[in-house]
Amino acid sequence: MNWKDILVYLDESKGHDSRMALAIEWAREHGAHLRGMYRSAELEPQWFVESTISIAAMRRIEDKYRAAQARARHAFESAAEAAGVDADWHMGAEGGLAPAFNPHYSDLIIAGQREPGQAGSNMESVLLSSGRPVVFMPYIGAPARLPRRVLIAWNETKEATRAVHEAMPLLWEASQVDVLTIAAARDEVDAARDATAALTHHLSRHGVNAAAHHQLSGEMEVAGVLLSNAADLQSEIIVMGAYGHSRLREWVLGGATRGILEHMTVPVFMVH
Repeated sequence: MNWKDILVYLDESKGHDSRMALAIEWAREHGAHLRGMYRSAELEPQWFVESTISIAAMRRIEDKYRAAQARARHAFESAAEAAGVDADWHMGAEGGLAPAFNPHYSDLIIAGQREPGQAGSNMESVLLSSGRPVVFMPYIGAPARLPRRVLIAWNETKEATRAVHEAMPLLWEASQVDVLTIAAARDEVDAARDATAALTHHLSRHGVNAAAHHQLSGEMEVAGVLLSNAADLQSEIIVMGAYGHSRLREWVLGGATRGILEHMTVPVFMVH
């Protein structure tokens, strides 16, 4: 199993350069085709539908969008060519702002974390509706190299199971894999220990040597426990299931998923 079709969402946020560099490195190592697409959190299509701005103001914003997209395209195509990566660029529809490319046709999606106070990004909807794994990069950026120290957040759910198996190419390449199960109460500690051991045994049959960890969360939020352990273990990426559902037009995320997306300190590999 390998990733042969990678989609990266680009914009003009702080983490743009490291996100693009990581996507190119990931594509280069896996011999994958890389698709680039501009997606601005400030210029999401639904914002225009719901706003009451004038036609002239809308045109100015559209011009700004096209100029930013052109800059991102030039940087992406130049970097991909320099790295020898097979790549192409997907534009929004002519005269409109909606992206024309469907993320369902990707093996892996690389996106950016929403910046604090950011009003518009709906990358969560891509995560929850595409059925594909998404790597979220911290808005502050991350080293432009493939992560080799991996922390798996394990809880025996179908989402976590999918995340682990979708991440197998990452786990095979890792120099260190840690599995963490978090118990919410003392009477769940034994079950957490058994679940962690079971996954490490399963991974060993796939050629992945993983270390088992379990922890009682106490009064800490799950996201805080995960990020604390990632720091202690010097993990370079977290692999976890994502939880959420659609409530009319709003995507509602589970507490741990939302907490990680808001406070991540390292890239996060998520699957819903």
